[in-house]
Amino acid sequence: MTIINGTATSRLEQDLKDLGAALHGLSFPARQDDILAALVVGRAPSRVLWRAGCLSRGRLYLSIEDVCAELASRPRTGRR
Repeated sequence: MTIINGTATSRLEQDLKDLGAALHGLSFPARQDDILAALVVGRAPSRVLWRAGCLSRGRLYLSIEDVCAELASRPRTGRR
């Protein structure tokens, strides 16, 4: 958990916001490769690239919300 200006937010929540902002111009439907390429071109933070790397390679994502929903449903890793 991160404390920002006295407000507690989860890292996942912030990462999903950053992901949504970075993918704003991407045309959907898109695959993991398209999403990763857009994040690299947009100079997204490495933690966002790391999360997007966990997306299913063969799945076709229909929207940013679709991408965020999959990432939000994944179990937490051992990172703290």
